[in-house]
Amino acid sequence: NTVRSTIGPLMRVSPNPASNRMTIMLSPQAIGNSGSLRVYDIAGRLVSILCDGDLPEVVSWPLKDGHGRRLSSGVYFLRLETEQASDVLKMIIVD
Repeated sequence: NTVRSTIGPLMRVSPNPASNRMTIMLSPQAIGNSGSLRVYDIAGRLVSILCDGDLPEVVSWPLKDGHGRRLSSGVYFLRLETEQASDVLKMIIVD
């Protein structure tokens, strides 16, 4: 069973809302662990896989889907999953 971290958030994003690029910073508890970092739209559809494997300290995301297309304005969810925990953040993309 995967549980949400009880030691605080596993990631934070900046800026949020974003119009050009978003920087995702992972907590020390997540860095180096095997896991995934995925973006979902408001309907729960997978939009992009930002990381799948060893998690880095920082991910710079150009607000594009898995096919390289710029995402439209709206609400998206960033989901981090490791074997030990998971975390979800709401992100807003604006034009």
